[in-house]
Amino acid sequence: MVGEASEILLEFARFERQGTLPNMIRGSDDSNRDTSDAPLWFFAACRDLFMEQRKGRAKAEAQHALHRWIV
Repeated sequence: MVGEASEILLEFARFERQGTLPNMIRGSDDSNRDTSDAPLWFFAACRDLFMEQRKGRAKAEAQHALHRWIV
């Protein structure tokens, strides 16, 4: 799921123009830019993705340390 979220965010980032992002993308139509909250939601989603990735790395590191301790 983290990989899919990352792909979606990268797709939206491709549509950045002069600091704006569209509210939605329909095919190649990104004309719906009459909002100021799209970049805010984008950064909130990036933050959430970052936090999930950190949790995943921390979990993997803990599992590796536990494995080293057991073996």
